[in-house]
Amino acid sequence: MSFGVNTFKSRVVKHSLNPEWDDKVLLLVRERERNYQIKVSIYDHDVLSKNRLIGYAEITAADFISKKAGYEKTIKLNLTYPVPPDNSTLFVRGKFMSYHGKSFVFVSYVAMLKERE
Repeated sequence: MSFGVNTFKSRVVKHSLNPEWDDKVLLLVRERERNYQIKVSIYDHDVLSKNRLIGYAEITAADFISKKAGYEKTIKLNLTYPVPPDNSTLFVRGKFMSYHGKSFVFVSYVAMLKERE
């Protein structure tokens, strides 16, 4: 996940064809950062070759900050590599919070990739 010049990386789920993530990041959004993009990308980690992009989502921080505190939005990732659509879930959730006049976006990215049974 990236926001401005900051990049946050989740753990790699090793030895699994059915990885699951539920990672969370709290972003302090300054006034000058309102138009920055919050970008989340999910990759297939590969030791012997380049990691493959599976899906991504982007949203502008202002999309949250322009709403009331407590506003939540779920974004489905755009898939760039086919995964079984019937029982795989790739999405990002964001929630806007305000604390002592400062704006925060709480981002959780959830991905569950499952093989067809």
